[in-house]
Amino acid sequence: MGEFGIHEYVGLGFTTGIGGRAGWSRGYLGEVNIPIGMIANFHFYQLIADKTGKNIHADKLDIYAGVNLGSGVAFTYYDNNNPPRVVPLAFGGVHAGIRYYFVPKVGLNAEVGFGRQLVNLGFVFKL
Repeated sequence: MGEFGIHEYVGLGFTTGIGGRAGWSRGYLGEVNIPIGMIANFHFYQLIADKTGKNIHADKLDIYAGVNLGSGVAFTYYDNNNPPRVVPLAFGGVHAGIRYYFVPKVGLNAEVGFGRQLVNLGFVFKL
């Protein structure tokens, strides 16, 4: 995932990765998917920090909400020894996240949402 600021409180970016799920019925083993999409985030914690004028550590903490939209491909696996089926993938939804920078350019990221993921955890780097 990458995000680029287009306004003081708004960022646009891209997302890609590898995901999947376990099988949920007899004969279905699960899937591996590769999504590619776009994201848009509104960083409202920075707006609150700027409007209140208080030091609420907005340089270390970033709380945001956004939307995501994209497509990709999924490989579904069944236990009948056939090759995986290739299935088109489409997603769209909303998400909310928090980033905490424990040093000025490196931090932790956590997101919950619908569309591209239910839960996403990882590191974040500022360029």
